[in-house]
Amino acid sequence: MKEKIWIGLKYGAASFFISFSIMMLFVAAGYIEMSPLEKRLDLNLATWLTVSIIVLSVFLEEFILRFIPLKITLRLTQNNKIIWSVVIAVSFLFGALHGSFYNLFIQGIIGIMFSAAFLRGGYVSSVTAHLIHNLPFIFLILVYG
Repeated sequence: MKEKIWIGLKYGAASFFISFSIMMLFVAAGYIEMSPLEKRLDLNLATWLTVSIIVLSVFLEEFILRFIPLKITLRLTQNNKIIWSVVIAVSFLFGALHGSFYNLFIQGIIGIMFSAAFLRGGYVSSVTAHLIHNLPFIFLILVYG
């Protein structure tokens, strides 16, 4: 279990730094506008956002977008081309579900990293990676929201 969590920690930290770097490139190119929050979130909304980021985006997304398709694929075949085709498909679906063009790109790449964590250590590793990736955003919501 420790090894699975360690795999998730490594992939989660790497995915955060990669997504942050890509996001800053989009900001520099003018595709994303970074603006300060205009009003603070009330405690109930901040709490709801935190819980939804942890529960919905971590456990539910990992179950639906990694566990189910990859477990089925791994049971049906050990062909790496097919497995990685499924990884790419679900990863870019993951990105598309997050919104605009840059989300498709950023979360698509991050989805590939979460899938790689899943392939190396299973559901625990991908959930850990996703949680580690989301922690800075949870912190920002709670501190600056």
